Amino acid sequence: MSMYPLLWAIEHAPVRDAEERVILITLVSKGDFDGNNCWRSYPTIAKFAKLDVKTVGRHVRELERRGVLRRDSTPPPRAYLNISADRRPVRWEVMIPASFWSEVQLQEINEQRAERGRLPITRENRPDLAPAPPKKTRSDKGTKRPERTKAAREARKAAAQGDAPASGTPAGAPGERGDSKSPRSGGNGGTLSPLAGGLIVPSRGDSESPNLPSRPSDVPSSSSYSSVTDVAPSARADAVTKEEEGTASPKNEEQAMHAAHKVLDDAVSTWQGHRAPTAAERRTLALRVAEALAEGATPWAVQYVLTRDLERTRTRNAVAVVMHRTVQPEWWREAHVPLQPTTAPKPPWCGACSESTRLTENAEGKVVRCKDCHPNPHTREEDDALAVDEHQANEAPGRVPAEAASVRSQPCAEHGHAPRNPDTGECSRCAMAAGAAKFKTPTAKKPQALTA
Repeated sequence: MSMYPLLWAIEHAPVRDAEERVILITLVSKGDFDGNNCWRSYPTIAKFAKLDVKTVGRHVRELERRGVLRRDSTPPPRAYLNISADRRPVRWEVMIPASFWSEVQLQEINEQRAERGRLPITRENRPDLAPAPPKKTRSDKGTKRPERTKAAREARKAAAQGDAPASGTPAGAPGERGDSKSPRSGGNGGTLSPLAGGLIVPSRGDSESPNLPSRPSDVPSSSSYSSVTDVAPSARADAVTKEEEGTASPKNEEQAMHAAHKVLDDAVSTWQGHRAPTAAERRTLALRVAEALAEGATPWAVQYVLTRDLERTRTRNAVAVVMHRTVQPEWWREAHVPLQPTTAPKPPWCGACSESTRLTENAEGKVVRCKDCHPNPHTREEDDALAVDEHQANEAPGRVPAEAASVRSQPCAEHGHAPRNPDTGECSRCAMAAGAAKFKTPTAKKPQALTA
């Protein structure tokens, strides 16, 4: 795309309205430097121009009729041929006049057109375009509208204050009241229409008032507009206590939902490789988490259920799995929920090692754990030895006995390797040699058949 065709379409193209201009800009933005190979389908143009497809087609045909567009007859590019024949749009040539370019620009453009096998642009094949016809005006433009004048507005305002229509106003004019208008009262200018919102407030009297002014009621009124000073203090306190017991405080509900959202966010942040829940799914999960916390569940137990076995190798959709888990009754009461990890307190610092890491140097200069104040003073080798001793102490029946373990620790007598079979003492090389000897046993050869 070149900027010259786009500049011509924005500032110099003879278009009749804004719709034709935006359609022309959409076409030349995907064309060549000289206005050729401008092809886009009507739905695509309508998408970018924010117009209807039929409106785009009507404007394109009008531009073709006026000579602004012409069907391109040059060889099509490869990208155009890659489109299936039944879906190829029309290739247009935007008829940019030769007078739009300077002599130097026109010479460069003609050189590039010659390289592509196109004829040069001249004033004969690209003449100046005629101005666009004027835009159609409204059919009622210039017609006087007496109902919009200041005098008509004042007459309607005066008529609105009385029953009779304004003088000089014909029947059916805006000054006359119809059946759809609200009825009027006697003559004071008021109206019998109900208040906004459909609320009808009757006048207060002794027979309509729920609380008589002379004697306060024992039962407080449920209306928010009832007077507080007319109710006895004891009844007022009882009503407040019952209301607090019957309904939850909005502040407490807000705090519970905030805690549920925090637990849910912490759980979702660990879902590696899975999508986050949508807004509707998030609201559902937050309500379930809030109910679980209200029933006595700990945040650690809830978060464990929301994050258990959700690796990408185990499940494809973490949201579906969690939604299925939390729909079960008392889903947070799982027997295998681990205890919340706690950090054991460190022993008192001995003063000879590092206080933060509890590491020190031994006689060989290696960094080791302090034997006096480290939480786990044993080294890795010592831990392995303790694990082996514990395994041998708790060895189940049917395992390799202790004498077999001693044979296993001795090397092979022939090759010096660790034995493979503790019963025979053979190593892996001995077993391979025995297997290979079986295949070296000589066998009688079959006599070959004589050929003529």
